[in-house]
Amino acid sequence: MRCQAGRGQAGHAGKKGGLDAAIAEEIEAEVERLIGAGVVDDFQAIETEARRVALRIMGQAVAHRLNADRSDDRGPWLSCACGGEARFAGRRPKTFTTAPGPLTLDRAWYRCDSCHTGFSPRDRALGMENTFLSPAALRMIGIAAARTGFEGSSALLRELAGLAVAPKTVERHAEALGREIAGDECRVRSSDRSTVRTASFCPSVRPSRSRCARISRRRPENASRNRRS
Repeated sequence: MRCQAGRGQAGHAGKKGGLDAAIAEEIEAEVERLIGAGVVDDFQAIETEARRVALRIMGQAVAHRLNADRSDDRGPWLSCACGGEARFAGRRPKTFTTAPGPLTLDRAWYRCDSCHTGFSPRDRALGMENTFLSPAALRMIGIAAARTGFEGSSALLRELAGLAVAPKTVERHAEALGREIAGDECRVRSSDRSTVRTASFCPSVRPSRSRCARISRRRPENASRNRRS
């Protein structure tokens, strides 16, 4: 048994070492491409491109690791939120906008014939159910929208984080965050006053910057949980 465990650990270490070596080799090749043997006369361009390449390589490594893990396949049936049973319907790829850049994940997919909806256990676990934005990307949008307009937020996210998000996407998700935070405030007020008058406290309004700013102080998983409920 010890020998078998040793071989397994060695094999795992070998795979990890191979991935590390591949990443290091790709980084070295990109650095050579960026700088080469010539004189560096535009270091800002090198910095920007180096950041983009580093994020891309890291994103590829993260996607590779997640896609190699098939533990999100929970068997032929899973309970659906509607109370019915959802059947395994194969694996489906989806591209998400994340902090390292676009990530395409291959996820197990379950389909419920009772409510005619589908869901991915991995999307739920990662806080990306019913959205193409990762928790970190959503948090960046909330912070940017709290400080500038939707057009400015889109440009700011692209310039500082390399995040390609259209102004309409910023607007849609910032307003959703504002409504979500307003709803949280309403529930707290109703609880404090020991009365159920949530509707009277919750007009459908565009989010104020102060409300959008609060996303920077909230845990991403809490936001995801509230959206699912």
